[in-house]
Amino acid sequence: MILHCNGDLDEMAQVAGEAGMFTHAAQSRADAALKWRKSPDSVDVLALEDEFVHLIGGRKDD
Repeated sequence: MILHCNGDLDEMAQVAGEAGMFTHAAQSRADAALKWRKSPDSVDVLALEDEFVHLIGGRKDD
């Protein structure tokens, strides 16, 4: 189950509580999906930020 992070915490807790536990089959599917996860590539955040600022034609606020 996925809950969006900018939602109301009380509503998210209610939804999670009502959803219940995974069935065995659902847990197996979730476990299989998680095995496909990869570690993200490392990136140069400052270079990406500079590129973004250039692309939007703006200036970086420090």
